This record gives sequence, C-alpha cells and structure tokens, in this order.
Amino acid sequence: MSANEYKIRIPFPQQDWVPPSSYQTFSGIVREWTVQDGDFFILGEWGKSFVEGISQVKKEFSGVVGMVLNHTENFIGTSPHIRIGGGD
Repeated sequence: MSANEYKIRIPFPQQDWVPPSSYQTFSGIVREWTVQDGDFFILGEWGKSFVEGISQVKKEFSGVVGMVLNHTENFIGTSPHIRIGGGD
C-alpha cells in the first residue's frame, strides 16, 4: 500500500501515444510514449532531455515521483482518456 495515492486522467487522443503492445516492439530511443503498470511518473516538469533511469529522477527532481499501479484506456464515450492510478 502506498502512503499517497494519485488519480491521473490524460485526455485522449495524445500526440505520439501508442498502445503498450506496440511500444514493447520498439528498440532504442523513440519519440512515442505509452503508459504501463510499473512505470514512474512525476508531478511537474522534467527539464532535462534525457533520463538515464528512475534513480536519476528521484535524485534530481524535487517534487513527487510515483509509480503507476494500474491504468485503463477509456477511449469510448464523450470523454476519452487514459486513467492512471498511482502511488509513491
């Protein structure tokens, strides 16, 4: 159980988003992005163009760093979105 819980809602469509199954086929650095359980997120903006790993983010970012615990792609209806449940 997490000390803090976060609910994040990302309106859809989003530029360069791909489903997790497609993202897993990429190799190397890509422009596209996705959301998967176990990913990390920050509340704020990362000012650097490259990240070597989550340990770098936790060390250099002064805000909240959390983990995606679950997510749902809700693309049907009047308000399509990606819903993320996370914790720190």
